Amino acid sequence: MKINLLYMSRATYGGWATFTVHLYKSLQAMGIEVSLHKVRNNTERTQRPFGYDIFYQNLKAEDALRLPNVIVTAYDKYGRDMALELYRLGAHVVIHDPNEIKNAATSEFLDRIIVIRKSMLEYLKSATFIPHPYIRFFDTHFKTEEYNAVTVGRLDFDKKSDIIFTANQFLPEDKQVHIRGCENRAFTRLKLKEQFGYLQDSEKPLDERLRFPKEWGWAANLCRQGRFMVDLSVIKGDGGGSQYSFMEAMDGGAICIIHNAWIRDNDEMIRDVNCLTVSTAEELTSVLKQNHNVKDLYEMRQQGYKLLENHTPERVIPNYLELFI
Repeated sequence: MKINLLYMSRATYGGWATFTVHLYKSLQAMGIEVSLHKVRNNTERTQRPFGYDIFYQNLKAEDALRLPNVIVTAYDKYGRDMALELYRLGAHVVIHDPNEIKNAATSEFLDRIIVIRKSMLEYLKSATFIPHPYIRFFDTHFKTEEYNAVTVGRLDFDKKSDIIFTANQFLPEDKQVHIRGCENRAFTRLKLKEQFGYLQDSEKPLDERLRFPKEWGWAANLCRQGRFMVDLSVIKGDGGGSQYSFMEAMDGGAICIIHNAWIRDNDEMIRDVNCLTVSTAEELTSVLKQNHNVKDLYEMRQQGYKLLENHTPERVIPNYLELFI
């Protein structure tokens, strides 16, 4: 069997792209033939780099519509109509968070929907829940700690990134969060430029930009250098489960500090078990200043490694293959 992945979004960074990469690599790891495509004006014979050591092929619409065994890994407003056409021809479509339900096409997706967090079943009751696939970059638990804390998520409204910048103002240098991530320019302009004197990446030399390269394992490697990883995502109606920044942190042995609003009962992320939680800059400052018990951090780190076991190709990919039986 060959699986064809269709990426119908213009986003080149963030969870959609990272999910697509891990699904691609997880299918490969299980011996499944897989191809990645984007829909463009012309079909090209050569492949282009998607980033993270994988490649994709551009296809014109009529060629994409002829593909068998299709999974649409993500779609935005520009790929909405094409995603709907693929769905009508039998494609499975991945819906990542409640914001996508506002997309006009989603109401047409009655079945063959895949969701990657249990919370999404509240909105899409006929969907199939399959946990994020995750390929570990590290196979050992060796760790370095160059930084007290790092962040590898987008700088964006839903990430509450301004809380991190505020906390850094009240932390000594050796306790601050080392910030890296792709910026939403509207967010950095409205929330960071005036208050923090933030320079957008386009205003900085290349070697000072916060966006990191699309290299396989780069984020996990940065997390390996931090004691903590801070991601304060708040998505209305979502939460509880994993995100790729969380799993990259766990892969690198960093303890996740996440937003209290993300926690849900009976879900993956469990306060004071596999993560710490805060809601404000003051709380984040306090957590990062504390002298934490080494044994407690060790146990929390082990719980992170345990969570990753639920996302291995061996656990996840059979669920995808069942969709095409």
